[in-house]
Amino acid sequence: MRKTCQSSFTAKGDPDPAKLDDRAWLDAVFTADGRNVFALASSGYLPYRHNAPCAASGDRTACWYNGIVGLQSNDGGASFSYIARPPAQILFGPPRQYSQATRNPPGYFWSTNMVQQGGYGYVLIRRRSDAGASGTCAMRVQIGSWRRWQYWNGSTFSNVTPADTGYNCTLLGDGDSFPARGLYYHDRTKTWVAVYDSRAGGSPAGRGIYYRTSANLGTWSAPTLVSWLSTGPKGGSLPFSVAYPSLLDERSSDRNFGHIGDRPTMLFMQYVVSFGNGRPKPSRQLVAMPIAIR
Repeated sequence: MRKTCQSSFTAKGDPDPAKLDDRAWLDAVFTADGRNVFALASSGYLPYRHNAPCAASGDRTACWYNGIVGLQSNDGGASFSYIARPPAQILFGPPRQYSQATRNPPGYFWSTNMVQQGGYGYVLIRRRSDAGASGTCAMRVQIGSWRRWQYWNGSTFSNVTPADTGYNCTLLGDGDSFPARGLYYHDRTKTWVAVYDSRAGGSPAGRGIYYRTSANLGTWSAPTLVSWLSTGPKGGSLPFSVAYPSLLDERSSDRNFGHIGDRPTMLFMQYVVSFGNGRPKPSRQLVAMPIAIR
């Protein structure tokens, strides 16, 4: 692993909300051969970047309109392009057109990494509803057929249709307190493992990094605390906070590191805030924490 400051993909900054081509963040990548790569990205429209009005609020993130789009690479991930010209690159889009009167528009906001099991690639995707409440959905796609998606409906996987783009998926766990960031398959126990960071009030045990387990992706265990670590607010009065936990097993035979053994490493981003001249100066550090699965 080595650090690079080169950007693999940059959205066009398009001011048309319907195209979801304003800002984009790569969430999941999958490759079968190390050269041809499929990716999911969180992509959206932020009106403040275009001096566009948001009647609901003046906050920078108000009226944030977001979905999940597909990208592809044929150079091992050095550069990406959309799988189709916008807006046809949208795989999971908001259920309604953009409106400046809606402060928290419903839509999809991020995806975990992708895990191959059998002929499918599995992800957990974060969904926001009309009321502003969020939840996590289980989705899967046929490997190589990147537009043939299915969503968990509470008992089985159903085909995603253009009419609902999977928005009728059944929310997992207990809704808002399961903001999954990483998804993995533990081979020895044949168990799915999801990790996430929880902010104050987001979990019965309070702030920290948690995991949950599942035998079928539909039913999940109660949250278990991995480590109490401050999870916010970013840039606030705390000296540091953490976010974006994931697991990495360097011994895994899985090219995409979705399968793990008994001794993976937990990686997370640590925001360290120092103060100078009365102003906070945040920086980001990548932290590795060895863990054991028994």
